[in-house]
Amino acid sequence: MSTTNSDVAAIIHFLVAFLVIVANVILVLALKLMKAKRATVIFLSQLAICNLVHCIAFLLRGIFFLWHVNTIQGCLFMQVFVIGATGNYMIGIFYIYLDLFISLKKMSVNKPIISGRIALIMSIISCVVCLGFGAIGYTMRNVSYKYTYQVGCSIHSVVYTKEYVLILTIFGFVTLLGIVVCHILIYRLIKKAQFRQSVVVSYERRNIVSTISGTATNHGITKTTRWLNKNEATLKMIILVLILFVVCFYPINIITLIIFYCKTCSKDAIHEGVFYVGYLLVVVHYISNGVIYAVKIKEFKYACRKICCIKLPFQIQVQPSSINVSSDVE
Repeated sequence: MSTTNSDVAAIIHFLVAFLVIVANVILVLALKLMKAKRATVIFLSQLAICNLVHCIAFLLRGIFFLWHVNTIQGCLFMQVFVIGATGNYMIGIFYIYLDLFISLKKMSVNKPIISGRIALIMSIISCVVCLGFGAIGYTMRNVSYKYTYQVGCSIHSVVYTKEYVLILTIFGFVTLLGIVVCHILIYRLIKKAQFRQSVVVSYERRNIVSTISGTATNHGITKTTRWLNKNEATLKMIILVLILFVVCFYPINIITLIIFYCKTCSKDAIHEGVFYVGYLLVVVHYISNGVIYAVKIKEFKYACRKICCIKLPFQIQVQPSSINVSSDVE
């Protein structure tokens, strides 16, 4: 039996789904083994759930290719699902940035501003909103703008109107711009707080006397200083993930818009290899983003090695750890 292009595409999608599942299952198991704090578990679990939702979209695409589903309705259903999952991921991360910003603004060291229950409710609402936004595109479909290279429901077949795709891309840019503004504001708050703490520490060191009260005050200052330093490290990690997000997601969006608005271009104006590279970058993001957040935690590295059955030269005492994404500092 000969292998068709759709069969090859189905195998690729199933392989991608398998890699995403393995990466995120290892992430969740490592969190369980390292006994992480509640804030860390909520944050990384949310990332894993969003990635697994995208994994379902990959499986759907693979099934469509395998069954040779070439209907517009099938393609639209898949696109709506992907838009909802992507929107849920972006808005969920935005809530975490907002929590970090508010906690730094109020200097709330002992408890998170946005609780896990509120974050879950907001995540569900954002998912419903983004699914609805994707469903709007279902009613705006235009067959004349459908591009098909090998099979009817190919990876880069576009079944929405070009106006809708443009609006969707602008919506993504606006969300991304809001995240960048949050980064700048959070960074300024951390630097201002660190400057104030350095002034207080210098003053205390000049006036400290060997008294019990002086020692207690210095302990509180040290705790706050460490908290600020951890938040700064977390912010740098978030900036790294933001750069990864831009590099992975926007090439494929820009290519799609070029396909729409290049009136003099033929259907092969954008080489398929370029499109597949952009598509693979999105896959890299799904597999790596959760690991990037936790890779600097020593207990996380130990838990991953334990899961993969790698013998360690020494044993590490696993202690509760947090990356301070929700300002859950005890």
